[in-house]
Amino acid sequence: MNRKNSIIAMAAGSCLTAAAVCAADITVSCTLMDIALNHEPPRILSALKSRISRTRKSSAALDRIRLAEEKILAEESEEVRIRSADGTELTGHWFPCPGAKRVILAFHGWRARWSRDFGMIAPFWRREGCSLLLAEQRGQNGSSCRYMGFGLTERFDCLAWAEWAAERFPDLPVYLSGISMGGTAVLMSADLDLPRQVKGIMADCAFTSPDGIWEHVVRDNLHLPYRPRRRLVDLICRRKTGRGASEFTTPKSLSAAKVPVLLIHGLDDRFVPIGMAYENLKACRTPCRITVIPGAGHGMSYPTDPDSYEQAMRKFWRDFDRA
Repeated sequence: MNRKNSIIAMAAGSCLTAAAVCAADITVSCTLMDIALNHEPPRILSALKSRISRTRKSSAALDRIRLAEEKILAEESEEVRIRSADGTELTGHWFPCPGAKRVILAFHGWRARWSRDFGMIAPFWRREGCSLLLAEQRGQNGSSCRYMGFGLTERFDCLAWAEWAAERFPDLPVYLSGISMGGTAVLMSADLDLPRQVKGIMADCAFTSPDGIWEHVVRDNLHLPYRPRRRLVDLICRRKTGRGASEFTTPKSLSAAKVPVLLIHGLDDRFVPIGMAYENLKACRTPCRITVIPGAGHGMSYPTDPDSYEQAMRKFWRDFDRA
């Protein structure tokens, strides 16, 4: 009898342990998805952000970025509001260029700001005759929506902004540009029916899919198992955004792309591995170029080597403005 009771106790203990492990796994997965997608991040993000991105920035680079952001915020711009196909209200900041040669629609990254991500490069764009619409991504800053979509939903926002630009400036070439999650969003729009005015897409440090970047960050940066969580992560993503984490990818979009593409990526990017850039390059069916910046971490290609960055963009415009 004692042996039987012992077996029952062990079995009960095993069940409780399994239940505790399962509950902990669910809690961790939900927290990770809250960090990834929620407009209002959980408090734990502040403690984890450096581990998530593994991006080191020198104090000198941070000072240049901060100064550039202060300058662009001090400039006069027009606030523009439109609605995406699903009714989400989107906000953008319009900086017209007298005698503009082209229009750039720029999309910032995950938990970032338009002024921070584009403050440094905006003066170059305007010197080159570009009018700028610097968008605020859904679920962030001044645009509505409770959740970000890691490109799954933002791709349609890119289309909405492209239609806005084409209607307002029918005789100017239009380019979609983005960095990090913004770069992924513009690449994920490459297969959509973009207006004829859209001549190309320029993406800096874009990833291949939400599932792909989450696996890399969770496994390699946070050192947690991801594959056992994949199904749960997909379910949470679908509940929040209406789309599964792996139902659409950047390579899938690029395999049906309708405009030329320029990829830029830092060789030392530890947040979005450079291998993802080459996966995107390989998948693209239209003319696709890649510029790799040695020594640049995530989102730091322009501060690291502005000359190479600018040269790549100038050549892209020269070749495709009138295509």
